Amino acid sequence: TLGDVVSGDAEAFPLAQLLRLIGDVYDKKVLDDEAADAKGRPRMALGMFVKDFLMRQYGVRSMAAKALAAITVAARRWGVPGPDMHPRVRAFGLMSGLLTGVPWPDRKAAFFLRAVHSLCGRAGIARAMADVRSSAVPFDNVRAAVAAVTPGREARRELLEMARKMAFVPAPGAAGDRLRAA
Repeated sequence: TLGDVVSGDAEAFPLAQLLRLIGDVYDKKVLDDEAADAKGRPRMALGMFVKDFLMRQYGVRSMAAKALAAITVAARRWGVPGPDMHPRVRAFGLMSGLLTGVPWPDRKAAFFLRAVHSLCGRAGIARAMADVRSSAVPFDNVRAAVAAVTPGREARRELLEMARKMAFVPAPGAAGDRLRAA
């Protein structure tokens, strides 16, 4: 699995660098999915996409493997429940399988990424994650979008809670009741 590449001497990416990389992976994955759909080819699973993304970014297999090990160590540091947990790292770790060894089903990950991409607008996920002052989306719009595409009450509650935990959606009634990419 994706998380099985860690050696004992791997150092974690700094949190800020990891968050930028997660945003870049999300944006590129959405674009890759769109291209695959347009060409009628199957979509790449998120875990495989992360490996491919790193290979394209670093160009050398050993450097890409070292980066993947650093990402895995960082995901395990900031993605597990505890005082240092970062919700975006946790979501990435769960989706990709870095935290559990079992990635989310492809359709669930694709739906989530597509929804977050749509909510972040043209600037994309990476920019929205990096810019705390980015444009916001009213919480009611998020709730309406999730309700329109999610038939089950429990599934809707799960998606809204996940969005809140990723810090894209404040709790209802929170200051401004707006979706922020903080």
